[in-house]
Amino acid sequence: MNNKLLVFSSSVLATGLLLGASNGLGGSNTAHANTTNNNMNQEDMPMNHNMDDTNGNMNQEDMPMNHNMDDMNGNMNQEDMPMNHNMDDMNGNMNQEDMPMNHNMDDMNGNMNQEDMPMNHNMDDMNGNMNQEDMPMNHNMDDMNGNMNQEDMPMNHNMDDMNGNMNQEDMPMNHNMDDMNGNMNQEDMPMNHNMDDMNGNMNQEDMPMNHNMDDMNGNMNQEDMPMNHNMDDMNGNMNQEDMPMNHNMDDMNGNMNQEDMSMNHNMDNAAQKTMMPYYNYTGYTTYDGHFTQNYDFVRALKHDNVMIDGYKVNTAANDKDIATSKKVNDTMIDMNKDGQVVHITFDTKENTISKDMFKKEHMSNHMADEGQTNDGSYLTYTTNNGMYKAFFDNQGYLMKVMIS
Repeated sequence: MNNKLLVFSSSVLATGLLLGASNGLGGSNTAHANTTNNNMNQEDMPMNHNMDDTNGNMNQEDMPMNHNMDDMNGNMNQEDMPMNHNMDDMNGNMNQEDMPMNHNMDDMNGNMNQEDMPMNHNMDDMNGNMNQEDMPMNHNMDDMNGNMNQEDMPMNHNMDDMNGNMNQEDMPMNHNMDDMNGNMNQEDMPMNHNMDDMNGNMNQEDMPMNHNMDDMNGNMNQEDMPMNHNMDDMNGNMNQEDMPMNHNMDDMNGNMNQEDMSMNHNMDNAAQKTMMPYYNYTGYTTYDGHFTQNYDFVRALKHDNVMIDGYKVNTAANDKDIATSKKVNDTMIDMNKDGQVVHITFDTKENTISKDMFKKEHMSNHMADEGQTNDGSYLTYTTNNGMYKAFFDNQGYLMKVMIS
């Protein structure tokens, strides 16, 4: 009896080996497909090397699966979503159609209803509900969370952590799309390299974002605002028209309403220069004696800058000796041997200017001396570099003035 059973078992074993060899030559099944459990309704689903532990109810049509699709979890209603290598941990109910999956599909559990979902390299942990349309996502997109209503925002490399329910149509995803979480309703949203942590509600249209734009938060409504080099800290309300500003204009604060205000280089400490007082008298000095009380005449005397009929005393002359004299109208001009003017003496109108009047008008100048003469009196005043003397008659009226 034992010998018969042994012969029967050997026959069965030989038959099994022949069937195995025959199937190996036919090429319909390849090696290492182990432990395929539960109810599987699968159509056109070529599965290659290392398909281990594919469990649960799987309603899969046209679902080629590529390398390393592991542990894809959650409810995924995905359409036209190409995903390549290294899809790990996609679990749960998956209704997938046209999902090519190749080598190393391990542990695909649960109900999978997936349609037209090609998956590329390194898609890890895509969980949750995702309603995404036309959203190309490239490298390095990390941790995009929350409700995002974004239009025209292409996303590039490294989209990580895409979790939740995903209803995706025409969503090509390239390398390293990991962990994209939350409900995402995104349309035509171009995003370039290294766009990290864009949070909150963003309603942005036609907003090109270039390299390294990080942490752009909040509502931004900016139009035509060119900013040039080195314009720092311009604060406040500025209503400026025709205001050319040159180099290094920093820290212009406050409310500025400036029109036609040109500013140039190195305008520092420009103070007004006061012109030296002068007085020029031409003609007969006896015509009107009141000019001697003129404010400008008094100031010009102090600064040694009075000219009578074209002559002025040279206070810088060392030789004070009179060599020649000449009379011009009512004025006597005294000169030294070198022709330098050392004295000018002019007569005034009689009985016109009293001594008290003269003192009052010349009080700003320094009176150095007062004295008597044979026919009256005199007053002497000092100037910056010289002097002048006023002569009065016996009745106290001005007769003449000598400038030295």
